[in-house]
Amino acid sequence: MHVGWNQSLATGIEEIDAHQLELFRRATHLVEAARSRRAPETRAHLARLAEVAVVLFETEERTLREVGAPSLERHALEHRRFLDDLEVVSHELARRGADALVDLGVARFVASWLEAHVSGTDRDLGQAAGPEASA
Repeated sequence: MHVGWNQSLATGIEEIDAHQLELFRRATHLVEAARSRRAPETRAHLARLAEVAVVLFETEERTLREVGAPSLERHALEHRRFLDDLEVVSHELARRGADALVDLGVARFVASWLEAHVSGTDRDLGQAAGPEASA
């Protein structure tokens, strides 16, 4: 499964698009390490992915809050679930090492979640914020 950001995923909000691009870069490194069963490297990439995700999610939620978007609650819930799932993966990786990477399907989980969230849930970010948000 490929993890890649492209212009079709853009929200039109420069700050969010830049954070999303960084999130996809981090996810690519994580997926590569997980597929190679390099547990220590995967742990480091997982931690960095979570850090980048927190910044992106705070930015998205702030933007949605500012415009009073009804999708804020759904966004926040998806964000919390993703971060919670990353915590579970991190815990299992620390506990079980490389076997957890295969059993939990880390590469598939991260790639699938990003694709679904950014191409689906985030589609309304640009619409909710309007053209002035990208200025």
